[in-house]
Amino acid sequence: MRVFVGTISPSVRTVNRVNTPKFGTIFHNTRLPLQKWFLAISIILNAKKGVASRQLARDIEVTKDTAWRMQMQIRKAMGQYKELLRGIVEMDETYVVGMVECGISGQYYYVSKRHLNKYINEFCFKYNNRKNPLVFETLLLNGVNL
Repeated sequence: MRVFVGTISPSVRTVNRVNTPKFGTIFHNTRLPLQKWFLAISIILNAKKGVASRQLARDIEVTKDTAWRMQMQIRKAMGQYKELLRGIVEMDETYVVGMVECGISGQYYYVSKRHLNKYINEFCFKYNNRKNPLVFETLLLNGVNL
């Protein structure tokens, strides 16, 4: 029988990943402390027009690629918010497109078609929760219940 020192079988690796508290959340597969994630969530929620990944990277002291990935994960959680509109709703599509376009062109360097829906989810989540005093908790619950 061969014994390999320092190796772990694939089944053990899989079991360990499933048993972590961050499994199935936006925090899964990250080495960053949760404090940085919470700070990033706060910065993103408080930025009226959004925050560029380079600015977020400077604010929380990570690389721009890490900040971009964090933003995408946070937007993913924002997309989980599925509250329906109630009552009489009247809205001009020019207003919605103008709001999103202003936020995107005024803040972000580039938005690809592939990720456009995530950016729109961010604006919708912020707008729908603008008067919610528990918006941070709401986003965390969405991020944990993916």
